Amino acid sequence: MVKWADICLPKDRGGLGIPASRRMNVALMLRWVWRILRGDGGCGCSWLSPSTCRANPSWLAHTRLG
Repeated sequence: MVKWADICLPKDRGGLGIPASRRMNVALMLRWVWRILRGDGGCGCSWLSPSTCRANPSWLAHTRLG
C-alpha cells in the first residue's frame, strides 16, 4: 500500500504528481465564494446577492482545511 500523501508528491520527489483532492476542492470552492462576492458568480448563483453574503457569512463557517 502507498500513502495518499506520497502519491500527491511531485514526480521529481517520487510521487505521481496528482493534486491533493481536498486542497483542490477547498481552492475551487473558495474561488466560487470570491466570484460570488465580486458579483460574477454566474447563473447558478444569481439568486445570492453579495450583500446577503456579507450580511450573513454563516454559510462560509465550518470550513476545515487540511
